[in-house]
Amino acid sequence: MREDNFSEEDYDVLRDIVARLGLADVMAFELTWEERVSMLRKLGDSVSVNVSPIW
Repeated sequence: MREDNFSEEDYDVLRDIVARLGLADVMAFELTWEERVSMLRKLGDSVSVNVSPIW
């Protein structure tokens, strides 16, 4: 992140997400599904889950 140029808005979002991901390897700070969805949304992506029976 230090070597690339990001807009200030993008930099703030990326910094916050990278900081949160840095804590995610500690069991007490596991990522929730909602946090993951929120991060992807902030990055301009979305999540959808399709569930169907396997039989």
